[in-house]
Amino acid sequence: MSAPSELSIAKVAGILSQSSGMTVKEIREGLGVSRQTTIRWLTLMEKGGLLWKTHQSSGKKGRPLGVYHPTENLSDFMQKHNRSSGVMLDFAVLSGMCRFNSRGVCTLSGPSSEKCGIEGCPVLKTPLF
Repeated sequence: MSAPSELSIAKVAGILSQSSGMTVKEIREGLGVSRQTTIRWLTLMEKGGLLWKTHQSSGKKGRPLGVYHPTENLSDFMQKHNRSSGVMLDFAVLSGMCRFNSRGVCTLSGPSSEKCGIEGCPVLKTPLF
């Protein structure tokens, strides 16, 4: 299992900073990645001491909900890996890696089938944290 990148950890940290604890579903919705990817990242971050997990009854039959909380180690990690200097990427490189780029058309733009471009890129408009 590969470890989450610094950017992924920063995204999780940003989402968790909005609440005192969040479920996998809430975190996944904020990240915009699959449930499996979210669980993998959270599990590795918990093993690495960046998160801790509690269990909350859902009020229904079945397993209790896992609620994730940031640790002080996550705050330390974020300060240590502060990206205030930023990273510059050429949009052509970025769009080539984008999972929503299908032959130059943005599949995230919906039925309008807009051409993939920096001006209307919905991924770039999404805040990282």
